[in-house]
Amino acid sequence: MIAHYIVGEAEKVNEFYHPVLNFAGEEVDLLDSEQGGPCGVFVADDEPIVEMVESL
Repeated sequence: MIAHYIVGEAEKVNEFYHPVLNFAGEEVDLLDSEQGGPCGVFVADDEPIVEMVESL
């Protein structure tokens, strides 16, 4: 699991960031945003290595 901060006023977030949890560990119900995407991709089959990708 990778943690990213989302402002408390957010109403949407990209599907790659679901499930969204608050600091109490409770799931937050946010709509899916059309913008954004994953911040990395797995590049190795035998062990989890993440490579950063650029998105526009």
